Amino acid sequence: MNRRPLNQRAAWLAGAAAVMPVVTASLPIAPAAATAPKQFQPPSGPMVLTRTLRRPLPGGMEVLTRRSYEILFVPESGGFRVDGRLVGVEVEAPPQLQALALLERRRPDADMFPMRLDTRGNLQPMGAVGRSEEVRQAGLNVGMTVESLALEPYDRNQAKQFARSFEKRSVRTAWPEDLFSPAPGSREETQTVPLPNGGRGTVRVNIDARTHSASGLLGSFFRRVTTDLEGDSRITEETWTLADKS
Repeated sequence: MNRRPLNQRAAWLAGAAAVMPVVTASLPIAPAAATAPKQFQPPSGPMVLTRTLRRPLPGGMEVLTRRSYEILFVPESGGFRVDGRLVGVEVEAPPQLQALALLERRRPDADMFPMRLDTRGNLQPMGAVGRSEEVRQAGLNVGMTVESLALEPYDRNQAKQFARSFEKRSVRTAWPEDLFSPAPGSREETQTVPLPNGGRGTVRVNIDARTHSASGLLGSFFRRVTTDLEGDSRITEETWTLADKS
């Protein structure tokens, strides 16, 4: 059996690691098929939307970020506008990456809102965002921290890509189209994607959604994205919850 030399394999995987986050964020993961057209009827009062994101790092480390927003659904022509503001941030990160934790805590998300929904409650494309000088500098600090870690070449490259994703933030991570009015239950989708040097990777997306029984409005939405590069697997998990403002 032909095997790539270790340094060649590391270089190939490094290139793949640079491409996979971009490919994964842009995959067209369709909402579950609806049995009949529905009219979205959100509550008129304020709600609290919380997103928890768990991201792996080399060496078994991970970063967990929980961000909460107070939101309000406003009817408008063609659907709804979602106004909101950040009301809470929690970050758990390894001691070596406290610069990353600080960046997450300071990131205001001011340009995330308003969001827009169609009449069925499906989220419309969110588009590009800018970046502040503070975000740029914090990203550079994270990158320098990664350089100081004792990592293998492939793991070092993955950590660098992770840091750069926070510095650039040129495109928002794709949120589920049917986030606010999902079809309850579980589903899975797997896609094969081309990678550098002729390689191929797989992306598997597992979703489990729960709704408030009376309204069909989002209760909880869990998404696990598993990327596999020649047997090297990485898992990212996200959970959204929506509750009345207490």
